[in-house]
Amino acid sequence: RQALRSAYAEFRATSADQRAAILVYFGLDRIDSVNATFGVETGDAYLFAWAQRSKALVKGSGRLYHLMGSQFAILFTDLTDDAELPGRARQMANRLLHEASKAFSIGDQLFDVSLSAGVILAPLDGTEFDELMAKGYATRAAAKRRGTNKVSLFSDEAINVGSQLDFVSELSEAAGRDQLRLHYQPIVNLATGKIMAAEALVRWQHPQRGLLMPDSFISLAEDTGLISGLGAWCLGEVCREFKRWQDAGAGPARVAVNVSPRQLSEYGFVDVVDRAIRQGEIDPTTLEIEITENVMVSHPQASARILRHLKSRGLRIVVDDFGAGYSSLVYLHQFPVDKIKIDRTYIARMLASRKDRAIISATVRLAHELGLEVVAEGVESVKQIAELRALGCDIMQGYLFSHPLPGGEFSDWIRSPEQSRSLAGLSG
Repeated sequence: RQALRSAYAEFRATSADQRAAILVYFGLDRIDSVNATFGVETGDAYLFAWAQRSKALVKGSGRLYHLMGSQFAILFTDLTDDAELPGRARQMANRLLHEASKAFSIGDQLFDVSLSAGVILAPLDGTEFDELMAKGYATRAAAKRRGTNKVSLFSDEAINVGSQLDFVSELSEAAGRDQLRLHYQPIVNLATGKIMAAEALVRWQHPQRGLLMPDSFISLAEDTGLISGLGAWCLGEVCREFKRWQDAGAGPARVAVNVSPRQLSEYGFVDVVDRAIRQGEIDPTTLEIEITENVMVSHPQASARILRHLKSRGLRIVVDDFGAGYSSLVYLHQFPVDKIKIDRTYIARMLASRKDRAIISATVRLAHELGLEVVAEGVESVKQIAELRALGCDIMQGYLFSHPLPGGEFSDWIRSPEQSRSLAGLSG
């Protein structure tokens, strides 16, 4: 994305008034099914093979950029800005889509390709890079809704994507308008009856839509590149609030913050973490970085290197939603992991499913053999506590203990006699 931003900035700096650019925002729609059916290594080979073929298609006229995951962009510059440009752009994009969507082989396996593309024209559809990227994302999403292998121009979809663009624009301004909130949920060690840590969870207090959960906007932030700013705000605010708790003697020993795959892969992420710790004036050993397990299987070498940098500073690394969608046991020895959190779906089914209990038991035993702590997520009943204890798990998190609370309410709750008596009863 940064390389694309630089190329577009160069175009704007050097082009004459009558010159234009075309941005084609591509998405491969079936990469998840390739990963699930053939494995992540084959999925990576699939993306690489498609990218190499598409790069050759535009050689000499444009340049292909990998944005993240299965999303790409092609930038064509130094075109004539006239009334026929939209028509030429449509023909160009349709021709590209026709060629780029042809099936290809990896080894003995033939793969179909399903694409969708959004086409943005500059300066007709805008001039600022972030604005064009947001329009590209929304226009590509509109094309995808129309079916397989479709192209949409922003000018065609402007009415349909307008509300989504408004949402993107609002999200980009949410932090500056003091609309983002952090809520905290306790992580409890029932063997000791103590709250070990608090997980920070971001919310968006939207002026019209009310309090929005992360599922409503995190994916959009990742797709549009807003996740970097959003993640930096979260890290900074978590460190500042945790410092206030420590100064008041009213907080847990550690605090955890979620980091998305996109954040982790961003250039300078370690510097962002260092700055948040320094400005918050907290001990880095009190900060936990939570990643999802797909980080380990998507780009294991690069991710492991970044996490080792964080680990060397004293931070703790936690794998969230463990077991949710990937077979990542093989990666545990490659990553500097301190703790895993068993996905809540297993906890929800464990009382009725022998298979889920067996998976939880095996995961706990393996983690302990590797010297890792294990947290059971989504605990909602005393019966689940009893079963989890029998399986060897003492660290838990869920609504049974507390819903996520705003920072001020959380610090009050953690000091309350009612909370202490409640945990004492559960740990007994």
